[in-house]
Amino acid sequence: MNTTSPTQENKSDTLRLIAFIAAGVLALLAAFVLLKPYHAETAFIELSYSFMIVLSAAFVVSIMATSPFSVSKLRLTREMLTTLIACLVGSIFLYTREGGGFHIPFDEQLLTNVSQNLHQHHIPVMRESTLGVFASYEMIDKRPIFFPFLLSLVHGVFGYRIENAFYLNFALTGIFLFLLFRVCEKLFSRVAGYFAIALACFMPLMGQNASGGGFEILNLCCILTVALLSMRFWQNPNGANLASLVLATAISSNVRYETALIVLPVGILILSAWIKSRKIQISWLTVFAPFAFLPLVWQFRAISVNPERFQYETSGLGSFNLGYFIRNIDSAFRFFFVPDPNYAGSPFVAFIGFAGLLFIATFSLTRRSEIYKNKPHRVAILAVVFYAFTHLFLIINFFFGQLDQSIVSRLGLPFILILFISGGILLATLYHQKHMGRYASIVLIGLCSLYSFKMYSEARYTKSNTIMDRVEWTLEFADSLPKGSYLFVSGMPKVFEIEGYNNISTTRARASLNKIKHHMDMMTYTEVYVIQSGKIEIEDGKFVKSLLPLHSLGPAVTLETISEVSFVAHNFNRLSRIVDINMDLDEPPTDSIEDLNEAQFRLLTDEDIKAFRETLP
Repeated sequence: MNTTSPTQENKSDTLRLIAFIAAGVLALLAAFVLLKPYHAETAFIELSYSFMIVLSAAFVVSIMATSPFSVSKLRLTREMLTTLIACLVGSIFLYTREGGGFHIPFDEQLLTNVSQNLHQHHIPVMRESTLGVFASYEMIDKRPIFFPFLLSLVHGVFGYRIENAFYLNFALTGIFLFLLFRVCEKLFSRVAGYFAIALACFMPLMGQNASGGGFEILNLCCILTVALLSMRFWQNPNGANLASLVLATAISSNVRYETALIVLPVGILILSAWIKSRKIQISWLTVFAPFAFLPLVWQFRAISVNPERFQYETSGLGSFNLGYFIRNIDSAFRFFFVPDPNYAGSPFVAFIGFAGLLFIATFSLTRRSEIYKNKPHRVAILAVVFYAFTHLFLIINFFFGQLDQSIVSRLGLPFILILFISGGILLATLYHQKHMGRYASIVLIGLCSLYSFKMYSEARYTKSNTIMDRVEWTLEFADSLPKGSYLFVSGMPKVFEIEGYNNISTTRARASLNKIKHHMDMMTYTEVYVIQSGKIEIEDGKFVKSLLPLHSLGPAVTLETISEVSFVAHNFNRLSRIVDINMDLDEPPTDSIEDLNEAQFRLLTDEDIKAFRETLP
């Protein structure tokens, strides 16, 4: 029996509202005013792991508060069993199209690198190491850390393995398909949910990410979670539902920077619900929610003072500009509607999705009262739709926003998610018409499946990126070496780091030749290998090879070429070993060396030194 009077409840809600505003002000001060960028970076490194633990725990508590655990609710109905089987089959299907592996070179490996350090040291940094366990160089990544944090928890349970990233995405794919089904079921019908699952399975881009090491599937899971919680909050805007929605939004923002855009439509939704109900209800969990965004802001500020860490080129217009719109909208059209084995898209899925959007938009304008009368929560999905369109507009005006490029296509997934939902609703509408409508929906799904099977069998959209060929070539060599202690000098040291090899970047090696020579004299390493890339040009009728900038170790180093291969025209990759280093011949490099002072350094412990000594021959 509730003995709290309405007056007491109003006073309590007012108190929590004041506390929420105060917390927001404090969070803004801590994010932008109290700390300089360097100190913000330090705070991010030292505190973000704890922040992620508290944020995750708070979200679980908020969900349990609104959906308390009960044994009586665990009864598995036939409908639920069918849905779970469909999601499991779908996730197995998507995972086995390309199999577990890194599909986006360096981006996915760097996420694993960060997760490795979160697992081992609870610090969110990328790491290179020249001496085994010695952290010779650490820096923060530009990507938010919720996926590496989640992956570090998997490492904590099963032990650190690279494959954990692929298995995590397999599990997340099943969750994604279930959440997709639930959204479509709440919006329209169970049939719409099954059609949406089918459309997702027949989009090659989904197969690429379902078995990769990136955070795209997690991002989609978070967006769908926000969608479901938005609908629940719109139906019942109480404090508990608000807490789960706000915390889900905070988690989503910590998966991808762009996903933070969802804060605006969710905020509008919350304000609209309060106006509609003429009552503001806030729980204590919501009061502390503003602090959940601190790691994201600290990381962004630290990265912003070092723009080169973003690794984006521009044509002089900046990273984002309306001047890129025409070029990128043309690329988007090709990705969505032009059949090409180099595109991870499906014209059939795109056609159904866009037709579904047009269908829903038309009915929303002509039969608005009929659509929303019995299901007012359908209004809430507009928050996610608004976010998806805003995100797509942002990508279309991004310098590197060509969706028909294999490494960029994944940026369109939030909008493609809306196509799955709208396409599922359209197909379900046809299916419910029976006779010709039912046949039409089945034929359309059949066409989607035929196209996707053809695309999956070739997967040229993944193989078109030759960077992965270079990575695999060097790792195959490293794996073939007899047991020993090897140092690899390359432009991809963080990849060697997650594979467990001693490593150092070429630019850092150039600046540390005396140290490398010292360790060679001490026989710290069995061998020191160098991986370099160069270009092939024709001069006076002869082929001339030259190394790319930042790939030379200078005249002091004598190299013995072991292997040389070319993956693309006018390009070569060379694998050599260092025979000798004569410091008397060393010259200052003509190309720039990365600023070593920008890195964060972790202090060595006695355990680190002991572990290193045990690795020595």
